[in-house]
Amino acid sequence: MKTLQPPSEVSADTVASARPRPFVLPRVGVEAESRAARRAWLTLWVAFGTLCVLLGVAVQVAYQYVTHSDVDRTARADNIRGEVYAQIADGPQVRLSTADRSLPVGAVVESTRGASGRIQLFESSSATVLSEGRLQLVRMDVGRFINRSTVILRQDQGSVRYEPASDIVVELAGGRATVRKGDSTIWIQPDGTARVLVYDGEVSLEGASALPVTVRAGQRADLRPDRQISSPVARAMSLFDNGDFARQADGWETIDVQNGPPDTDGERYFVPGPTVDGQPLSALRILRNSIALSHGETGLRRPLDVDVSGFRSLYVEALIRVDSASLSGGGQVGSEYPMMLRVQYEGVREGTRPDWLVGFFYANPENRPVRNAVEVPQGEWVTYRVNLMDQNEERKPFRVLSFEVMGQGHSYDARVAAVRLVGD
Repeated sequence: MKTLQPPSEVSADTVASARPRPFVLPRVGVEAESRAARRAWLTLWVAFGTLCVLLGVAVQVAYQYVTHSDVDRTARADNIRGEVYAQIADGPQVRLSTADRSLPVGAVVESTRGASGRIQLFESSSATVLSEGRLQLVRMDVGRFINRSTVILRQDQGSVRYEPASDIVVELAGGRATVRKGDSTIWIQPDGTARVLVYDGEVSLEGASALPVTVRAGQRADLRPDRQISSPVARAMSLFDNGDFARQADGWETIDVQNGPPDTDGERYFVPGPTVDGQPLSALRILRNSIALSHGETGLRRPLDVDVSGFRSLYVEALIRVDSASLSGGGQVGSEYPMMLRVQYEGVREGTRPDWLVGFFYANPENRPVRNAVEVPQGEWVTYRVNLMDQNEERKPFRVLSFEVMGQGHSYDARVAAVRLVGD
Protein backbone atom coordinates (compact mmCIF):
# COMPACT_ATOMS: atom_id res chain seq x y z
CA MET A 1 0.00 0.00 0.00
CA LYS A 2 1.34 3.34 -1.21
CA THR A 3 1.79 6.08 1.32
CA LEU A 4 1.29 9.74 0.15
CA GLN A 5 3.93 12.26 1.12
CA PRO A 6 3.14 15.91 1.93
CA PRO A 7 4.28 18.39 -0.75
CA SER A 8 7.57 19.94 -0.33
CA GLU A 9 7.94 23.69 0.16
CA VAL A 10 7.49 25.78 -3.09
CA SER A 11 9.66 28.84 -3.75
CA ALA A 12 8.26 32.29 -4.44
CA ASP A 13 9.80 32.43 -7.89
CA THR A 14 8.13 29.24 -8.81
CA VAL A 15 4.78 30.54 -7.66
CA ALA A 16 5.22 33.77 -9.59
CA SER A 17 6.13 32.01 -12.75
CA ALA A 18 3.15 29.78 -12.44
CA ARG A 19 0.62 32.69 -12.35
CA PRO A 20 -1.48 33.20 -15.54
CA ARG A 21 -0.47 36.24 -17.68
CA PRO A 22 -3.07 38.72 -19.12
CA PHE A 23 -3.92 38.39 -22.94
CA VAL A 24 -3.02 41.47 -25.10
CA LEU A 25 -4.38 41.85 -28.71
CA PRO A 26 -1.84 42.75 -31.39
CA ARG A 27 -1.92 46.41 -32.95
CA VAL A 28 -2.50 45.31 -36.53
CA GLY A 29 -5.79 47.41 -36.94
CA VAL A 30 -4.26 50.91 -36.53
CA GLU A 31 -2.60 51.02 -39.95
CA ALA A 32 -5.77 49.69 -41.61
CA GLU A 33 -7.85 52.42 -40.01
CA SER A 34 -5.41 55.07 -41.22
CA ARG A 35 -5.47 53.78 -44.77
CA ALA A 36 -9.28 53.65 -44.75
CA ALA A 37 -9.46 57.24 -43.55
CA ARG A 38 -7.13 58.40 -46.29
CA ARG A 39 -9.20 56.57 -48.90
CA ALA A 40 -12.36 58.18 -47.58
CA TRP A 41 -10.90 61.68 -47.76
CA LEU A 42 -9.55 61.02 -51.24
CA THR A 43 -12.96 59.84 -52.36
CA LEU A 44 -14.54 62.95 -50.92
CA TRP A 45 -12.06 65.26 -52.67
CA VAL A 46 -12.48 63.44 -55.99
CA ALA A 47 -16.23 63.69 -55.64
CA PHE A 48 -15.95 67.39 -54.81
CA GLY A 49 -13.64 68.00 -57.77
CA THR A 50 -15.99 66.11 -60.06
CA LEU A 51 -18.87 68.19 -58.77
CA CYS A 52 -16.93 71.39 -59.45
CA VAL A 53 -16.12 70.23 -62.97
CA LEU A 54 -19.73 69.32 -63.61
CA LEU A 55 -20.87 72.67 -62.26
CA GLY A 56 -18.32 74.44 -64.49
CA VAL A 57 -19.47 72.49 -67.51
CA ALA A 58 -23.07 73.24 -66.66
CA VAL A 59 -22.31 76.94 -66.36
CA GLN A 60 -20.40 76.89 -69.67
CA VAL A 61 -23.20 75.04 -71.42
CA ALA A 62 -25.71 77.49 -70.01
CA TYR A 63 -23.56 80.43 -71.10
CA GLN A 64 -23.13 79.01 -74.59
CA TYR A 65 -26.84 78.37 -74.83
CA VAL A 66 -27.76 81.85 -73.70
CA THR A 67 -25.21 83.59 -75.92
CA HIS A 68 -25.57 81.39 -79.00
CA SER A 69 -29.19 80.38 -78.91
CA ASP A 70 -30.75 81.91 -82.01
CA VAL A 71 -34.15 82.25 -83.54
CA ASP A 72 -34.33 82.13 -87.34
CA ARG A 73 -36.07 85.02 -89.02
CA THR A 74 -37.66 85.26 -92.44
CA ALA A 75 -37.37 87.94 -95.09
CA ARG A 76 -40.07 89.49 -97.23
CA ALA A 77 -40.00 90.22 -100.95
CA ASP A 78 -41.76 93.34 -102.23
CA ASN A 79 -41.45 96.11 -104.84
CA ILE A 80 -41.20 93.50 -107.57
CA ARG A 81 -40.65 94.91 -111.06
CA GLY A 82 -40.34 92.56 -114.01
CA GLU A 83 -39.53 88.88 -113.72
CA VAL A 84 -38.04 87.99 -110.35
CA TYR A 85 -37.90 84.38 -109.15
CA ALA A 86 -37.30 82.62 -105.85
CA GLN A 87 -36.28 79.06 -105.07
CA ILE A 88 -36.95 77.75 -101.58
CA ALA A 89 -35.06 74.63 -100.44
CA ASP A 90 -35.33 71.94 -103.11
CA GLY A 91 -38.67 73.18 -104.34
CA PRO A 92 -39.43 74.58 -107.79
CA GLN A 93 -38.47 78.09 -108.82
CA VAL A 94 -41.49 80.37 -108.46
CA ARG A 95 -42.08 83.83 -109.87
CA LEU A 96 -42.55 86.53 -107.28
CA SER A 97 -45.56 88.77 -107.64
CA THR A 98 -46.10 92.31 -106.48
CA ALA A 99 -47.68 90.93 -103.31
CA ASP A 100 -45.47 90.35 -100.28
CA ARG A 101 -43.94 86.89 -100.00
CA SER A 102 -42.11 85.34 -97.08
CA LEU A 103 -38.59 84.04 -97.78
CA PRO A 104 -36.93 81.65 -95.29
CA VAL A 105 -33.25 81.01 -94.70
CA GLY A 106 -31.75 79.23 -97.73
CA ALA A 107 -33.99 80.90 -100.30
CA VAL A 108 -32.36 82.09 -103.55
CA VAL A 109 -33.74 85.18 -105.30
CA GLU A 110 -32.85 85.85 -108.93
CA SER A 111 -33.92 88.65 -111.26
CA THR A 112 -33.96 88.69 -115.04
CA ARG A 113 -32.62 91.42 -117.29
CA GLY A 114 -34.15 94.77 -116.45
CA ALA A 115 -36.03 93.39 -113.44
CA SER A 116 -35.61 94.08 -109.73
CA GLY A 117 -37.03 93.02 -106.40
CA ARG A 118 -36.47 94.27 -102.88
CA ILE A 119 -35.85 91.85 -100.00
CA GLN A 120 -36.87 93.31 -96.67
CA LEU A 121 -34.74 91.70 -93.98
CA PHE A 122 -35.30 92.77 -90.39
CA GLU A 123 -34.37 95.83 -88.37
CA SER A 124 -35.25 97.89 -91.47
CA SER A 125 -32.41 96.40 -93.55
CA SER A 126 -33.01 95.65 -97.22
CA ALA A 127 -31.26 94.23 -100.27
CA THR A 128 -32.59 95.00 -103.75
CA VAL A 129 -31.72 92.38 -106.35
CA LEU A 130 -31.19 94.34 -109.56
CA SER A 131 -30.93 93.33 -113.22
CA GLU A 132 -29.63 89.75 -113.60
CA GLY A 133 -28.69 89.59 -109.92
CA ARG A 134 -28.77 86.49 -107.72
CA LEU A 135 -28.75 86.42 -103.93
CA GLN A 136 -29.03 83.61 -101.38
CA LEU A 137 -30.25 84.10 -97.82
CA VAL A 138 -27.61 82.08 -95.96
CA ARG A 139 -28.34 83.10 -92.37
CA MET A 140 -30.86 85.41 -90.73
CA ASP A 141 -31.36 85.14 -86.98
CA VAL A 142 -31.60 87.03 -83.71
CA GLY A 143 -30.44 86.07 -80.22
CA ARG A 144 -33.01 84.21 -78.13
CA PHE A 145 -31.87 85.82 -74.87
CA ILE A 146 -29.52 88.65 -75.88
CA ASN A 147 -29.82 91.60 -78.22
CA ARG A 148 -27.91 90.33 -81.26
CA SER A 149 -28.70 89.83 -84.93
CA THR A 150 -26.84 88.10 -87.76
CA VAL A 151 -27.43 88.43 -91.50
CA ILE A 152 -25.25 86.51 -93.96
CA LEU A 153 -26.04 86.58 -97.67
CA ARG A 154 -24.29 85.11 -100.70
CA GLN A 155 -24.07 86.94 -104.05
CA ASP A 156 -22.61 85.33 -107.15
CA GLN A 157 -24.18 87.22 -110.05
CA GLY A 158 -25.42 90.62 -111.20
CA SER A 159 -25.81 93.64 -108.96
CA VAL A 160 -27.48 94.07 -105.58
CA ARG A 161 -28.15 97.28 -103.70
CA TYR A 162 -27.66 97.00 -99.92
CA GLU A 163 -29.26 99.36 -97.42
CA PRO A 164 -28.50 97.87 -93.98
CA ALA A 165 -29.68 99.13 -90.61
CA SER A 166 -26.97 96.94 -89.04
CA ASP A 167 -24.06 94.98 -90.49
CA ILE A 168 -24.78 92.63 -93.41
CA VAL A 169 -22.14 90.06 -94.36
CA VAL A 170 -22.05 89.19 -98.07
CA GLU A 171 -20.12 86.10 -99.16
CA LEU A 172 -18.39 86.57 -102.53
CA ALA A 173 -16.25 84.45 -104.84
CA GLY A 174 -13.03 86.09 -103.62
CA GLY A 175 -13.87 86.63 -99.96
CA ARG A 176 -16.52 88.54 -98.10
CA ALA A 177 -17.87 92.04 -97.67
CA THR A 178 -19.33 93.51 -94.50
CA VAL A 179 -21.75 96.26 -95.48
CA ARG A 180 -22.12 98.86 -92.76
CA LYS A 181 -25.03 101.21 -92.29
CA GLY A 182 -25.58 103.26 -95.43
CA ASP A 183 -26.14 102.53 -99.10
CA SER A 184 -23.88 100.43 -101.33
CA THR A 185 -23.95 98.36 -104.50
CA ILE A 186 -22.03 95.15 -105.14
CA TRP A 187 -21.81 94.35 -108.84
CA ILE A 188 -20.39 91.02 -110.04
CA GLN A 189 -18.39 91.39 -113.26
CA PRO A 190 -18.23 88.71 -116.01
CA ASP A 191 -14.89 87.40 -114.65
CA GLY A 192 -16.30 87.03 -111.14
CA THR A 193 -14.78 90.23 -109.74
CA ALA A 194 -17.01 91.92 -107.17
CA ARG A 195 -17.09 95.68 -107.77
CA VAL A 196 -18.11 97.56 -104.64
CA LEU A 197 -19.55 101.07 -105.01
CA VAL A 198 -20.24 102.92 -101.75
CA TYR A 199 -22.71 105.81 -101.78
CA ASP A 200 -23.14 106.16 -98.02
CA GLY A 201 -21.56 104.45 -95.03
CA GLU A 202 -18.74 102.00 -95.69
CA VAL A 203 -17.95 98.44 -96.74
CA SER A 204 -15.17 96.28 -95.28
CA LEU A 205 -13.62 93.82 -97.77
CA GLU A 206 -11.81 90.66 -96.66
CA GLY A 207 -9.61 88.75 -99.11
CA ALA A 208 -6.14 87.23 -99.06
CA SER A 209 -4.67 89.92 -96.82
CA ALA A 210 -4.87 89.56 -93.06
CA LEU A 211 -6.15 93.12 -92.84
CA PRO A 212 -9.52 94.10 -94.34
CA VAL A 213 -9.81 97.01 -96.77
CA THR A 214 -12.36 99.70 -95.93
CA VAL A 215 -14.21 101.33 -98.82
CA ARG A 216 -15.85 104.58 -97.76
CA ALA A 217 -18.60 106.77 -99.20
CA GLY A 218 -17.67 108.11 -102.64
CA GLN A 219 -15.22 105.26 -103.28
CA ARG A 220 -15.14 101.95 -105.14
CA ALA A 221 -12.89 98.90 -105.00
CA ASP A 222 -12.71 95.46 -106.61
CA LEU A 223 -12.50 92.09 -104.86
CA ARG A 224 -11.18 89.62 -107.43
CA PRO A 225 -11.77 85.84 -107.45
CA ASP A 226 -8.08 85.32 -106.55
CA ARG A 227 -8.89 87.14 -103.26
CA GLN A 228 -6.87 90.24 -104.19
CA ILE A 229 -8.42 93.61 -103.37
CA SER A 230 -7.74 96.77 -105.35
CA SER A 231 -7.05 100.03 -103.56
CA PRO A 232 -10.14 102.22 -103.10
CA VAL A 233 -10.48 104.98 -105.71
CA ALA A 234 -13.09 107.60 -106.61
CA ARG A 235 -16.42 105.89 -107.28
CA ALA A 236 -17.17 107.58 -110.63
CA MET A 237 -15.30 106.07 -113.58
CA SER A 238 -14.83 107.18 -117.19
CA LEU A 239 -15.84 104.45 -119.61
CA PHE A 240 -13.36 105.37 -122.35
CA ASP A 241 -10.09 107.26 -122.64
CA ASN A 242 -8.85 110.00 -124.97
CA GLY A 243 -12.06 111.94 -124.67
CA ASP A 244 -9.83 114.97 -124.23
CA PHE A 245 -8.27 114.36 -127.69
CA ALA A 246 -4.79 114.55 -126.18
CA ARG A 247 -3.90 111.76 -128.60
CA GLN A 248 -6.04 113.27 -131.35
CA ALA A 249 -8.20 110.56 -132.99
CA ASP A 250 -6.55 107.57 -131.31
CA GLY A 251 -9.28 105.05 -130.46
CA TRP A 252 -11.90 106.89 -132.53
CA GLU A 253 -13.37 106.11 -135.96
CA THR A 254 -14.26 108.78 -138.52
CA ILE A 255 -17.83 109.55 -139.56
CA ASP A 256 -18.35 110.91 -143.09
CA VAL A 257 -21.84 110.65 -144.55
CA GLN A 258 -23.42 112.46 -147.52
CA ASN A 259 -27.01 112.36 -148.73
CA GLY A 260 -28.20 113.91 -151.97
CA PRO A 261 -26.10 115.48 -154.73
CA PRO A 262 -22.32 115.07 -154.50
CA ASP A 263 -20.93 117.63 -152.15
CA THR A 264 -17.82 118.41 -150.15
CA ASP A 265 -16.84 116.26 -147.19
CA GLY A 266 -16.56 117.73 -143.78
CA GLU A 267 -13.20 118.21 -142.11
CA ARG A 268 -11.80 117.50 -138.65
CA TYR A 269 -9.09 119.51 -136.94
CA PHE A 270 -7.50 119.19 -133.53
CA VAL A 271 -7.12 122.67 -132.14
CA PRO A 272 -6.52 124.41 -128.80
CA GLY A 273 -9.64 124.34 -126.68
CA PRO A 274 -10.79 126.13 -123.54
CA THR A 275 -8.79 126.57 -120.36
CA VAL A 276 -10.34 124.87 -117.32
CA ASP A 277 -8.93 125.41 -113.82
CA GLY A 278 -5.79 126.86 -115.36
CA GLN A 279 -5.27 123.86 -117.65
CA PRO A 280 -5.47 124.35 -121.44
CA LEU A 281 -7.46 121.61 -123.19
CA SER A 282 -7.39 120.23 -126.71
CA ALA A 283 -10.53 120.33 -128.83
CA LEU A 284 -11.99 118.74 -131.95
CA ARG A 285 -13.18 121.20 -134.59
CA ILE A 286 -15.79 119.93 -137.07
CA LEU A 287 -16.12 122.04 -140.23
CA ARG A 288 -18.09 121.70 -143.47
CA ASN A 289 -18.73 124.19 -146.25
CA SER A 290 -21.46 122.76 -148.46
CA ILE A 291 -21.58 123.63 -152.15
CA ALA A 292 -24.66 121.67 -153.22
CA LEU A 293 -26.62 122.41 -150.03
CA SER A 294 -27.00 118.69 -149.35
CA HIS A 295 -27.07 116.82 -146.06
CA GLY A 296 -23.75 115.75 -144.58
CA GLU A 297 -22.46 114.25 -141.34
CA THR A 298 -18.93 114.73 -140.03
CA GLY A 299 -17.47 113.49 -136.78
CA LEU A 300 -15.88 110.74 -134.73
CA ARG A 301 -17.24 107.51 -133.28
CA ARG A 302 -15.87 105.63 -130.27
CA PRO A 303 -16.78 101.90 -130.44
CA LEU A 304 -17.69 100.47 -127.04
CA ASP A 305 -19.13 97.32 -125.51
CA VAL A 306 -19.73 98.22 -121.88
CA ASP A 307 -22.29 96.82 -119.46
CA VAL A 308 -23.65 99.75 -117.46
CA SER A 309 -26.54 97.96 -115.73
CA GLY A 310 -24.91 98.19 -112.29
CA PHE A 311 -24.45 101.97 -112.32
CA ARG A 312 -27.03 104.23 -110.73
CA SER A 313 -25.97 107.13 -112.94
CA LEU A 314 -24.47 107.37 -116.42
CA TYR A 315 -23.34 110.89 -117.25
CA VAL A 316 -22.61 112.38 -120.66
CA GLU A 317 -20.21 115.30 -120.21
CA ALA A 318 -18.70 117.68 -122.76
CA LEU A 319 -17.63 121.25 -123.43
CA ILE A 320 -19.42 122.60 -126.51
CA ARG A 321 -18.92 125.62 -128.78
CA VAL A 322 -21.00 126.40 -131.86
CA ASP A 323 -19.59 129.05 -134.21
CA SER A 324 -21.82 128.86 -137.30
CA ALA A 325 -24.58 126.87 -139.03
CA SER A 326 -26.39 127.42 -142.31
CA LEU A 327 -29.60 125.76 -141.11
CA SER A 328 -32.00 127.41 -138.71
CA GLY A 329 -32.73 125.53 -135.50
CA GLY A 330 -32.69 121.80 -136.21
CA GLY A 331 -33.11 122.02 -139.97
CA GLN A 332 -36.05 120.80 -142.02
CA VAL A 333 -37.22 118.06 -139.62
CA GLY A 334 -35.44 119.00 -136.40
CA SER A 335 -32.59 116.48 -136.71
CA GLU A 336 -29.65 118.50 -138.12
CA TYR A 337 -27.45 120.45 -135.73
CA PRO A 338 -23.93 121.84 -136.08
CA MET A 339 -22.84 119.85 -133.02
CA MET A 340 -24.41 116.63 -131.78
CA LEU A 341 -23.64 113.97 -129.17
CA ARG A 342 -25.08 110.49 -129.63
CA VAL A 343 -24.89 107.36 -127.46
CA GLN A 344 -25.94 104.09 -129.03
CA TYR A 345 -26.91 101.37 -126.59
CA GLU A 346 -29.09 98.38 -125.81
CA GLY A 347 -32.05 99.06 -123.57
CA VAL A 348 -32.93 97.17 -120.42
CA ARG A 349 -35.40 95.12 -122.42
CA GLU A 350 -33.43 92.67 -124.53
CA GLY A 351 -33.45 93.44 -128.25
CA THR A 352 -34.34 97.13 -127.84
CA ARG A 353 -32.21 100.06 -129.06
CA PRO A 354 -33.53 103.28 -127.51
CA ASP A 355 -30.31 105.24 -128.18
CA TRP A 356 -29.91 108.85 -127.11
CA LEU A 357 -28.82 112.07 -128.81
CA VAL A 358 -28.74 115.79 -128.26
CA GLY A 359 -28.09 118.66 -130.65
CA PHE A 360 -26.76 122.18 -130.04
CA PHE A 361 -27.75 125.30 -131.97
CA TYR A 362 -27.53 129.05 -131.39
CA ALA A 363 -30.40 130.50 -133.44
CA ASN A 364 -33.71 129.56 -135.07
CA PRO A 365 -34.88 132.60 -137.04
CA GLU A 366 -36.98 130.45 -139.41
CA ASN A 367 -38.72 128.70 -136.54
CA ARG A 368 -37.64 125.26 -137.71
CA PRO A 369 -38.46 122.16 -135.61
CA VAL A 370 -36.24 121.68 -132.60
CA ARG A 371 -36.13 118.24 -130.97
CA ASN A 372 -33.72 116.85 -128.39
CA ALA A 373 -31.66 120.02 -128.58
CA VAL A 374 -30.15 122.76 -126.44
CA GLU A 375 -29.78 126.39 -127.47
CA VAL A 376 -26.33 127.82 -126.63
CA PRO A 377 -24.66 131.22 -127.10
CA GLN A 378 -22.84 131.53 -130.42
CA GLY A 379 -19.06 131.30 -130.22
CA GLU A 380 -18.91 130.56 -126.47
CA TRP A 381 -17.78 127.45 -124.65
CA VAL A 382 -20.55 125.92 -122.55
CA THR A 383 -20.56 122.93 -120.20
CA TYR A 384 -23.06 120.17 -120.86
CA ARG A 385 -23.91 117.30 -118.51
CA VAL A 386 -26.86 114.90 -118.43
CA ASN A 387 -27.64 111.65 -116.62
CA LEU A 388 -28.93 108.97 -118.99
CA MET A 389 -30.30 106.98 -116.05
CA ASP A 390 -32.82 109.76 -115.41
CA GLN A 391 -34.86 108.61 -118.39
CA ASN A 392 -37.94 106.42 -118.06
CA GLU A 393 -37.30 102.73 -117.48
CA GLU A 394 -37.73 101.67 -121.10
CA ARG A 395 -35.12 104.14 -122.30
CA LYS A 396 -32.42 103.50 -119.71
CA PRO A 397 -29.19 102.03 -121.12
CA PHE A 398 -28.12 98.48 -120.34
CA ARG A 399 -25.08 98.05 -122.60
CA VAL A 400 -23.36 100.96 -124.37
CA LEU A 401 -22.27 100.22 -127.95
CA SER A 402 -20.74 103.51 -129.10
CA PHE A 403 -20.30 107.22 -128.39
CA GLU A 404 -20.39 109.77 -131.23
CA VAL A 405 -19.58 113.46 -131.65
CA MET A 406 -20.59 115.01 -134.97
CA GLY A 407 -22.02 117.87 -136.94
CA GLN A 408 -25.01 117.45 -139.28
CA GLY A 409 -26.63 119.68 -141.84
CA HIS A 410 -25.29 121.64 -144.81
CA SER A 411 -22.56 123.99 -143.62
CA TYR A 412 -21.45 124.04 -140.00
CA ASP A 413 -18.53 124.94 -137.76
CA ALA A 414 -18.43 123.74 -134.14
CA ARG A 415 -16.04 122.44 -131.52
CA VAL A 416 -16.10 119.93 -128.67
CA ALA A 417 -13.68 119.19 -125.82
CA ALA A 418 -13.42 117.12 -122.62
CA VAL A 419 -15.86 114.45 -123.77
CA ARG A 420 -16.67 111.84 -121.13
CA LEU A 421 -19.09 109.01 -120.46
CA VAL A 422 -19.03 108.50 -116.70
CA GLY A 423 -20.53 105.60 -114.78
CA ASP A 424 -21.37 106.13 -111.12
